[in-house]
Amino acid sequence: MLSKMQAAVEEVAQLYGNPVFLQVFTNDTERAEELKERLRLARSEKDMQRELSDLQHRRDDLLNDLALKQREASRLAARLVRQRAALEALASAVEQARKAVEETAN
Repeated sequence: MLSKMQAAVEEVAQLYGNPVFLQVFTNDTERAEELKERLRLARSEKDMQRELSDLQHRRDDLLNDLALKQREASRLAARLVRQRAALEALASAVEQARKAVEETAN
């Protein structure tokens, strides 16, 4: 009987491209339910581990992106300081030129 059931399972598996599966033959319904529950828990644990790994990877990507944005913001802030200093120097030079023109006109 077992060999016939295995042959039937193999035939069906071939029809579906030999997917990965687990086969358990039992006539003990309590044991079957226990095995089903264990399999469900094992799958859910595996899924949770995969999800946790994906979330950790996403967190690392976001932290790297944040660090990059912070470096960019720092670079832009330094550039802004330099441009403000240049603008203040230009405004001072224009003011000095205006005063020189006023003094010359008087």
